[in-house]
Amino acid sequence: TCEALGIRRVQLVDCDARVVGNLYGATGRVAVTPLEELPHGPNVLALETGTPTRIDQVDWSSIDTVILGNETTGLPRKLPVQYATVPMCGKVSGLTVEAALAIALHQWRLTTWL
Repeated sequence: TCEALGIRRVQLVDCDARVVGNLYGATGRVAVTPLEELPHGPNVLALETGTPTRIDQVDWSSIDTVILGNETTGLPRKLPVQYATVPMCGKVSGLTVEAALAIALHQWRLTTWL
């Protein structure tokens, strides 16, 4: 998905889950970044359920990094970054990380290619 949308770098944030083998890429492992070393600032967008800003309201021209938490605990809510959510209908409480990332990257591409 990232390659199809022109993303040049993907990083895995350190979490409690165990990474087994070459799970995160056919050509090599994705770099693992400790949580305390996550990028921060106004050009970083964190996708998180339940935040008031929708991804279609984000000024994507200033975003150069998108971060996502895991599907169970998400990200800490006090990171010094912008937060946005993928709007959903029905009784769904959240999306898989892959689905949320694909939707966000598509929104980013729609905005930056126009």
